[in-house]
Amino acid sequence: MARILGVNWVEGDFQCVYMQGEKVLGSWVSPTPINELAEFNLAIRDVCNALDVKQGSQFALSYESHLLSHPFIHIPIMKRDDLEKVLYRRAEQEKVFEGQASWSWTRTLPAKDGDGVLLHLLPRAWRNAVIRICEEFFLTPVRMVPLSEVMGRHLAQLAGNDDQFHLLVALFEHQIEIMVARGDGTLLFLRDISSDWGGDVSRVQQEIERTSLYAKQQFGVAIATVWIAGDGIEGVADTINDNIQAETKADPLFTSPLQWAEAVAQLPHKLTSNLVPWYIQQRPKRRMLLRGGIAVSLLLLLVTIATVVTVEMMVGEHNEIEGKTKANIAQLQAELAALQNKERQEQQERHRLEVFKQLDQPQAPLLFLRQLAAAVPYGVLLQNLEVTTQGAQWPFMLQGKAGHDPDHGLELVDRMEQGLARPPLVVRFTQRGEQSWQRAVQQGDRQTFAQPLKFTVRGVVK
Repeated sequence: MARILGVNWVEGDFQCVYMQGEKVLGSWVSPTPINELAEFNLAIRDVCNALDVKQGSQFALSYESHLLSHPFIHIPIMKRDDLEKVLYRRAEQEKVFEGQASWSWTRTLPAKDGDGVLLHLLPRAWRNAVIRICEEFFLTPVRMVPLSEVMGRHLAQLAGNDDQFHLLVALFEHQIEIMVARGDGTLLFLRDISSDWGGDVSRVQQEIERTSLYAKQQFGVAIATVWIAGDGIEGVADTINDNIQAETKADPLFTSPLQWAEAVAQLPHKLTSNLVPWYIQQRPKRRMLLRGGIAVSLLLLLVTIATVVTVEMMVGEHNEIEGKTKANIAQLQAELAALQNKERQEQQERHRLEVFKQLDQPQAPLLFLRQLAAAVPYGVLLQNLEVTTQGAQWPFMLQGKAGHDPDHGLELVDRMEQGLARPPLVVRFTQRGEQSWQRAVQQGDRQTFAQPLKFTVRGVVK
């Protein structure tokens, strides 16, 4: 059974639980707030040393901070493939940070404007840095989800999957997270409040009242039960219960902050809110298949060596057959040498013909081909090249494969395009490799993320 390191990281609070199945092997809490990636790197180092985390263990993270936003997107009900194509475009519109966005989503209950989803947005560079740090410590990231995913499933346990609406308040040292959802855990809306609650019961009560009023005014929903979860909540529920209409209860299941980390470690693998790409999750399986392939190759090599030794022994016992075989081999080698010589002559003739054709062409295509040879980086395989002449311009088209996955392929194609755009040529691109990458990401199946990027680049040399 695989081992997994579950981490709950909420506005600097950092709790870790190392598990195998449902068994807790150890836990660790950071003594200082963790806010930056450099601090995260050191924290992962410390927890791996403290809990003796084995190489190849899985990594699951529930995360909440100012970097992670949750805009509500009004979208009619549609198939998942079509929905994710729409969300791919909306992610670029809804992001509030520079650079590309990493996104996931959670379906919500219908609002006044109709059906929609909660879109989770995180800078892709930040997400990739977290994945890279985990892999440097030989951990395999399998889940990176917003805290709301854990809260929704926990609320379903508390409410018993009923049809009423409940309010769950999760109290952390530097964050108050409030969720309104149906008793089966289906989300209605979510509030992130970056604040040190510090035992201030009146502040918690005020936020509960505001949330309940908003749910009633905007959605026509009455809160049946308010659940309070967090560290140091003794007496909080009793105090609030005397001042609000809904019944207020302390969380009987999560009595320690470490249980949020346990919960994320036990979530299922296939979640729409998961920010870890599928092909990252499959890397351990690919490594296992590679090791299996190497083992099979070694076995075949040993079988081949044994077969060769057996054949050599048989040949030694039959001298007459060996002599005939050598004679036949010598004859075949002579014929092969003659064929190779003839092939070299034909290649020389073809080369002279190609040189003659190239000398007869305009200068710009030759300059383009010369610059292309210097611009193509290692890892890019060109399969098709077309350069034509239209007056004073030379349209061109490049097709091929790049990298070992779409993200790596896009980096190589970008470098090739930059090399082509350098002087002395004046190149205007009409179709870039990024468009091929977008199609591959939109397709989003297992085969696409496990193979090189198939790209097409078009442009004009002036």
